[in-house]
Amino acid sequence: MEIIVGRKQDTSQLKVSIGNKEKAYGSLGSVPKSVSRQHFSLTQESEPGIFILRNLNPANETKVNGVNVEQKRVTTGDDITMGVDNYPFDWDAIAEVAPRIYDISYLKEVWDSYHQQKMKIQIQQGRFNAMLTGHVHKPFIHHIGGSSALAVGAGSITICRSCAQIDVDQETGAISARTIIL
Repeated sequence: MEIIVGRKQDTSQLKVSIGNKEKAYGSLGSVPKSVSRQHFSLTQESEPGIFILRNLNPANETKVNGVNVEQKRVTTGDDITMGVDNYPFDWDAIAEVAPRIYDISYLKEVWDSYHQQKMKIQIQQGRFNAMLTGHVHKPFIHHIGGSSALAVGAGSITICRSCAQIDVDQETGAISARTIIL
C-alpha cells in the first residue's frame, strides 16, 4: 500500500492519498508552494509504524530528522519536513486513510497446535473405527496417556483405566459393552 503525500493544488492544504481515497489537512493556503502536489510516498512495511519513504521528484526537498533524503526507512516517531520552507508532515494525517496493520503472527502457533491435535484425533478415530469394523486382526496395546492403555484384540477393546470393554462380533458386527472390575 502506497501513501502519496503532497500539496492539494486548488486549496494549498496537505493532501494524503491512498488509491482513490484522498484527505486534505490544515487550513486553506497553509502548505507552501515549495511542497509539490506529489511530494513523497510512504509504503507501509509489515511491522506497524514502519514505512519506506521515497522522494517522488529529485527537485523536491524531503528531510527526515533534518537530513535530506531520496529514500529511507522511517518510523512514526521520525520528523519529516517538505520543501525549502521545511513544512512539517503530521503523522496523524495518515491515520484516517491508512489501513491498520496488526501483528497476528502468534496465531500461527495456535493454528499449528490446533492442526496437530486435530490430526492426532483423526488418527485415533481411524484406528478406533478400524477396530470396530474388524479391520484390525492382531492384538495390540496403545497407550492413551498416563497409566491408561487401550488393549485391542480381534473383536475386543479394553480400556484399562476406564474399566470398560467393548466387544465386536466379527460376523454380525454387533457391539456390546460391559464394565470390568480390575
